[in-house]
Amino acid sequence: MYTMITEEKSMNYVDIIIIAIILIYVLVGYFKGFVVSILSLFSFPIKLIVSILVAKPALMLVNGVFGLDVSLASSITAKYTKISPLFGQSMADMTQAEIDAHINNCLEATNYHNTAKSFLKSVFPIKEGHSAYTFGDVLGKTFGSFYSFVITLIAVFIILTLVIFIIKRVSKKLNEKSVLIKHTDRTLGLVVGLIRGIITVFVILTTLSWLRSLSFLDNFFVAVDTSFLGGFITRITSGFIDKYVNIKEIAKWFIGNTLQ
Repeated sequence: MYTMITEEKSMNYVDIIIIAIILIYVLVGYFKGFVVSILSLFSFPIKLIVSILVAKPALMLVNGVFGLDVSLASSITAKYTKISPLFGQSMADMTQAEIDAHINNCLEATNYHNTAKSFLKSVFPIKEGHSAYTFGDVLGKTFGSFYSFVITLIAVFIILTLVIFIIKRVSKKLNEKSVLIKHTDRTLGLVVGLIRGIITVFVILTTLSWLRSLSFLDNFFVAVDTSFLGGFITRITSGFIDKYVNIKEIAKWFIGNTLQ
């Protein structure tokens, strides 16, 4: 992806910036402590991802024990049946043309916007001979499963947030009661800060490497390559960058697969 500078390495302003970034993370980690530093990694996006992963197995438990999806499906089906008796009509013996017309008639009986009607038609492409259900059943089962997942996801997210909050509170109380625990927590927090600082520097330099083609940054990259720490990190990341985050190669792969 780029050629390495072979000049002798020496300390320069790039090293000072790298050391400053790492020191900031070390200080923040020390004063936050180990527990809070680890839990602070759980930002909203991370908590959401963890919640989604946990919600999938939790959904099986919720639906199996409490039958949430079945209850929601019955409620939604009943709601549509009240809107029009067409939603309660079986599609088992209908031809494809009759099924399409039936779905259209069902949706026309609602007060949904045309955009919502078109969306529902595209989401439920029911084929001839593949449905012994009513359209109300189809909507009920689908939305029931979806809503049960959303409810479970929200519940898991709230529980995760509460657990993190409780752990932080307990950690704070323990630090206030014991000097040994406090010092141990802060020392370990320092280590976490150091690791986060190093990772951040690696990420920054990896990201900046994508801008090497910009001529006005030539002097900066010379400084990076000839710096003691910057040059060391660049040597470590160069192979990884070329193999996994080479934008040109990724674009070539994507375009090649898209056009197939």
